[in-house]
Amino acid sequence: MRRTFMLAAVAAFLLVSGCGSGPDGQAGTVTETEAAKAPKGPIKVSIGDTVDDEEGGSITAHGYRVTTDTLGKKVGAVDIEVCLGPDVPAGVEDAEGHVTTDYWSAVDKENRRYQHPGEWSENKDVSPVLDPETPASWGDCVRGWALLETNDKTDVTEIRYYRPKDENRNATDIRWAVK
Repeated sequence: MRRTFMLAAVAAFLLVSGCGSGPDGQAGTVTETEAAKAPKGPIKVSIGDTVDDEEGGSITAHGYRVTTDTLGKKVGAVDIEVCLGPDVPAGVEDAEGHVTTDYWSAVDKENRRYQHPGEWSENKDVSPVLDPETPASWGDCVRGWALLETNDKTDVTEIRYYRPKDENRNATDIRWAVK
């Protein structure tokens, strides 16, 4: 089964299987009212879990691994999928949606954050590697790999999606536990 969470604060504009249960112990979805009452802070889920937003979009971190690029450099790679909601969100002027890898990072056990590298090369083990900004239509899903500045010596504990607050949306902080 798929664990799904409804977020009142998450917007689909810049977004990208386990068993679970709702707050009453039954499988289900956290409602908008329950989400509004929930303490503010990161939403913590497991790798493979999908987080839905109120505008019909979703974000998933399918997996994480370390791979070697064509230059022989070890890099972290997170398999992400972002589905944009079917309609342009209220207050958004740009009619074209996109998925950005800038909001993704890896977190180690000492809370260090590892962002998307400034430079990278092609990678034969993970494909497609997403550019920092990938155009997408509303209602469309984009899946690919976001590269991170980690290596095989980095003790990654979480994959983080963080979109800061802007004039139209609240901040979004989702963390997938790496097993």
